[in-house]
Amino acid sequence: MSRRLFVLDGLRGWAALVVLGYHVYLQVLPPVNISRLHLDLWWPFTGSFAVALFFLVSGFSLSMGFVETGNRHMVMRTAAGRYLRLGIPIFFACMLSSALLNANLIPDPENRPFWNQQYFDFDPTLWHLIRFSLFDVYFNHSYEGSYAPPLWTMSYELFGSFGLAAMLLLVGKPSDNKLAYGLVTAVLFVLQPWYSLFLIGIVAVQLRQWLVEHVPGWAGLMSMIAGSAIAVILDQHIKVLVISSTLFFIGALHAPAACTFFSNRLSRWLGEISFPLYLTHVPITFAVGMPIYMIDFENNLLRFGAGCLAVAASILVAMMFSPINTWAMQASRWAGRTIIPGQKVTGLAS
Repeated sequence: MSRRLFVLDGLRGWAALVVLGYHVYLQVLPPVNISRLHLDLWWPFTGSFAVALFFLVSGFSLSMGFVETGNRHMVMRTAAGRYLRLGIPIFFACMLSSALLNANLIPDPENRPFWNQQYFDFDPTLWHLIRFSLFDVYFNHSYEGSYAPPLWTMSYELFGSFGLAAMLLLVGKPSDNKLAYGLVTAVLFVLQPWYSLFLIGIVAVQLRQWLVEHVPGWAGLMSMIAGSAIAVILDQHIKVLVISSTLFFIGALHAPAACTFFSNRLSRWLGEISFPLYLTHVPITFAVGMPIYMIDFENNLLRFGAGCLAVAASILVAMMFSPINTWAMQASRWAGRTIIPGQKVTGLAS
């Protein structure tokens, strides 16, 4: 049985909180003119850095059971249920966004700042909801027709998971074929850097044990600092993000202090609401924060308060969505058992 590493929940949870803060305070409802400060280059304000951590966590958690046990059924069942695992929360999040649009609770584009007018500018019909949430979100996502702009990552989550499963089933563990993993990861790093993070997550499962046996814990903190510094000093290119986030992720898994922090009660709770928070925070921010934000565009205190209210509302909605997320995990496991019958499997990744 694959044990659960709570540090992964914590990393996912804090990354979701970073994305929330990035979108609210730097993109949708900035309280002041902050463009000259270039805060988007500074971790932890980089939403892309957090997304990279999501993909690393997914690669690690989805492969950990197989790497530790060699159980092929675990990989096949997780892959078989992956669409439901992602799709059920996505569908309900899109339903929420559609309801807000149809109730005219999200201001029309002409009633928003110019930098937010390209979002939620479509006719939220039932057919559009069904088509987008079940198909377009993975195969034809566009910001103009999206019920939540952060959903651009879902195609990577789905196909990255399938690619990960194929790698594990066809090649085996990283220790079984280091050359194959090295070559495929290098090719993906050059051609499709986001997907390379899923394979790095697989390698990190075995690397973590080696680090425990051969490398002192303080080196993990140095790796986290190096990863954060690279994300600040160098240009925010996707390949830079892959390198910097990998250093931070590996360091967080190895440093005892980081493991303790990311495994504490608050971090684990953030991990529980992280996926619902990621899916729903943008439409909630537009519906709750934007009307207040536009009351007095010159009032910086009011603008800041609108952002704070949007953050609080987003967290509350994420908590209310948690049962849907739990149901999605249960449905995905049922689908895995139904599609891939046979050997009993426990400890499936979520």
